[in-house]
Amino acid sequence: MTLACGLDFGTSNSTMGFVGADGVPRLLPLEGGRQTMPSVLFFSFEDRSTHFGRGAIAEYVAGAEGRLLRSLKSVLGTALFDDGIRVGARLPLRLTFWAFSLPSSRRAETEAGAPLDAVVVGRPVHFVDDDAAADAEAQRQLEMAGAAAGFYACRIPVRADCCGAGL
Repeated sequence: MTLACGLDFGTSNSTMGFVGADGVPRLLPLEGGRQTMPSVLFFSFEDRSTHFGRGAIAEYVAGAEGRLLRSLKSVLGTALFDDGIRVGARLPLRLTFWAFSLPSSRRAETEAGAPLDAVVVGRPVHFVDDDAAADAEAQRQLEMAGAAAGFYACRIPVRADCCGAGL
């Protein structure tokens, strides 16, 4: 049976959920029993480890030598996605999406008790305002990240802008 999950890869925080075999939707604990995880990565220059979420913030606040990345989604649709950052060696930013989403999906699989091989990713109405080509590129980049994280199917529907609709 294919088990799909839903991922809200937010600018500040991310969540993941699925519908269990009992038909009940659940948000999965992604980090320390919490259902939200800050969308943050920290690459340690001291021991070359990668930290996620609250652990990434803790490393940074403790003064560890390294690189903190926040607002990862803001590079979608831009040339920065294929550009690199210096974290010891040069790392393309597109790999940061894989580095963030793969451990999240594996933790979620542990909670779900089965492989999650399809994902529906929430997306804003526009990744990039007033640039349809960049917006389409952002969607393609996010789909690539889903495939790199091991999802054979990655669907990214446009969500309604409820605030703009006056709802």
